[in-house]
Amino acid sequence: MPRNVFYTSLVAIIVSSFAVCNVSHGAKPSDTLLPATTTGYLSVPDVALMNSRWNETELGHLAADPVMQPFTEDLKKQMSTALLDSGLGFGLSWDDVFEAINGEACLALVQPNHDPSLHASIILADVTGRLFKANALLKRIAKSLTDDGAKQRPIVIDGIPLLAYDIPPKKGAENGSQAFMGIAENQLFIVDDEAEMRGLLKRFSGDADDSLAKTPAFIESLKLCADDAAQEPAHIRWFVTPFQYAQAKRAMNGGRRSRGPDMLKILINQGFDAVQAIAGRVWFSQDNHEILHRSFVYAPAENDKNGKPLAEKYRLAARMLNLPNTKELEVQPWVPRDVATHATFNWKIREAFEYASTLVNEIADDDVFEDVLRSLEDDANGPQINVRKDLVAHFGERGTLIRDYIIPITPQSERIITAVVLTNPAAVADTIDRAMETDPNAHKRIFRDHIIWEIVDEESDNDGILAAPKIDGPGFDPFGDDEDEEDADQPDPLFPKKALTVAHGHLIFSSHIGFIRDMLDDVAAKDTLRKSHDYQTIGEALEKLGALATSVRQFERLDDSVRPTYELLRAGKMPESQSLFGKLLNQAFAGDDAESVREQKLDGSKLPDYQVVRRYLGASGLFVTSQEEGWLIVGCVLPKEKP
Repeated sequence: MPRNVFYTSLVAIIVSSFAVCNVSHGAKPSDTLLPATTTGYLSVPDVALMNSRWNETELGHLAADPVMQPFTEDLKKQMSTALLDSGLGFGLSWDDVFEAINGEACLALVQPNHDPSLHASIILADVTGRLFKANALLKRIAKSLTDDGAKQRPIVIDGIPLLAYDIPPKKGAENGSQAFMGIAENQLFIVDDEAEMRGLLKRFSGDADDSLAKTPAFIESLKLCADDAAQEPAHIRWFVTPFQYAQAKRAMNGGRRSRGPDMLKILINQGFDAVQAIAGRVWFSQDNHEILHRSFVYAPAENDKNGKPLAEKYRLAARMLNLPNTKELEVQPWVPRDVATHATFNWKIREAFEYASTLVNEIADDDVFEDVLRSLEDDANGPQINVRKDLVAHFGERGTLIRDYIIPITPQSERIITAVVLTNPAAVADTIDRAMETDPNAHKRIFRDHIIWEIVDEESDNDGILAAPKIDGPGFDPFGDDEDEEDADQPDPLFPKKALTVAHGHLIFSSHIGFIRDMLDDVAAKDTLRKSHDYQTIGEALEKLGALATSVRQFERLDDSVRPTYELLRAGKMPESQSLFGKLLNQAFAGDDAESVREQKLDGSKLPDYQVVRRYLGASGLFVTSQEEGWLIVGCVLPKEKP
């Protein structure tokens, strides 16, 4: 199936199904029809129920606000164009498609025969009570395809009539594609692979052993994120086997093109494939939550080749995945109340440093880990520090990430702080000072008796101790499409300036020196994040959801955290965004052309002033609990508190 069809279709079903009405359901559950080789799955079990619940949320009210309609219509047109470009749009409007759907709608990405070089996509929709509209839809699809040069082949398999299409290659492509579609037992299906289509039809006949519903990872991961107290079934269910999904997505996009280290292969070699699956459930307007979500990262302990448990839970670098639960993840008293996001976690950082050695060595394709540590200590022109003894040995087990932004909004407005608690702050401060004094890009600043080191990226052969390793060239994404190193432009540094200091018992690193200064200012108790009403409200909500001893806690003010992305989109500067969220969105909308990220496709000028939007956006939070089989993630979005 052509590039990006799975993502585009997934978004399409969620966004567009909000207008569908409900009739009695009669089709088989999608997970009993999909193959066991399904690697990505998203299901809306009851479109009408989700629509009803969504309309009760503030986000639903925002979507229905007349001031948003010009942008919403433009968004639908852009998504329609993307779906058409992907090969499954067939020139139809959203109403053409979704008026035929009743009950469940689902999308799946499949890795046939567990072969990393293969991929297939499947769309299923319950059309019970709407067969007339469903057949009319298939006729319109047939006309659209044949008008574009596709050859139609009516066929019958196991007594089920369906239509097969041989679709000619697009301009510049070597191979064409196929599409198979039909209706069986009130289920409309569209498949782009003949073998997968035949397997799908066989599973209509009975309780097949080779279905997604029978796979242990699917069963266990969804069971472990279930909520026995839920008033009704989840409005959305999703499931992914991350490494197989990445392989299928890579195959869908024409294979790997980069000549650098294959990070997907490396992560598998290093034991991270212990994460067998990730699954989730989502509810709208549930128990006073705007959105409630529960996910599970399924990663049970591994066995050796003889089936016996390993000495440690995972192998090689995957042993880094050790996040013990604790009750000590309250926000630090030095964090001011006006930040947009505060996330904190408990992690065996010192052990993780050692376990990272095999990962670093495989990335470099050489035993460089110890050599680098020795050079940092022995090089006469280097920092001459023992990283293990002088730095890592004094790390505690708690890390923190804080985000906010500065006004006016620019592509560089997002500010980020990462902080690690220290067992011996004075020793680490001495180590940092010695290391920075040898770095020509580091500049010493004094603020309130604190030493802050500001590092400015300049053209220099000396990357400094804090330079990030060049792992896989421009555009590196271990789970996405690798860009060709010869064609990709060198990106600007994510943080052209950065700063670090030792304060509040933490090693603090920031994208902006001003953010560190804000954290060093004296904060009255009443002005801390800990004392803010929305933080306390989210904390109470999370505790009711089970947040007692946790390994990760996060608090976020959506009305603040969304603003940089929104304002850049509105100004037509979204492709320039340097924020983490902005970069993810740019990649999602990049399409086939690696350069398309540089041209904003959505007309943001149709968006209203942000003050209109922020009144719909409340606070959110989540927590992670480490369990024997993996990690449970539970979170919620609360309604916007009225002034």
